[in-house]
Formats: sequence, C-alpha cells, structure tokens
Amino acid sequence: MFIVVWLFFNIFTAIMLINCSIDGKPIRKDRAVVSVFDNALFYADGLFETMLAIGDRVISIDDHLRRMKFGMDILSLKLPCSSEQIK
Repeated sequence: MFIVVWLFFNIFTAIMLINCSIDGKPIRKDRAVVSVFDNALFYADGLFETMLAIGDRVISIDDHLRRMKFGMDILSLKLPCSSEQIK
C-alpha cells in the first residue's frame, strides 16, 4: 500500500488543504483508512519528504524525487508510479 498525504498551507491566508491518495487513487480524507496491520503502522516503515510549492510548481522537484527514491530503496519500498506521474 502506498499512501500519499498532501498538506497545502498557504502562508498568506493561513489556510491548509489536505488531499490523500492510496495506491495512486485520490480518496477523500474522511474515507482514507489504513489497516492496523499495515507495515507503515505495524513496523513503522515510512518515508517523509517535504516539498515547497509556489503556485503549481514544486521547487527542486528532481532533488526531492531523487532523495525519496534513495530512501525508498533503503526501506525496500516500491514507488507505485513513475517520477513523471508525480510531476
């Protein structure tokens, strides 16, 4: 299972938006559930990468994706989509 949670915080309006996807499929945050036996919860497997976006552009996205791939390789996790799909 690959879970992505995006937190969008607008520093000018102090408004935060939350979007979620599970295995690449968008899901409403009130519908997002994870089994208590999921490796991320059961064994604390997980990877966290913070990215800054200005407008619709993530700053240094290639560097972020490279770090994320490196961390996922160490944890033996597979990215369920390509870097291009993330961009």
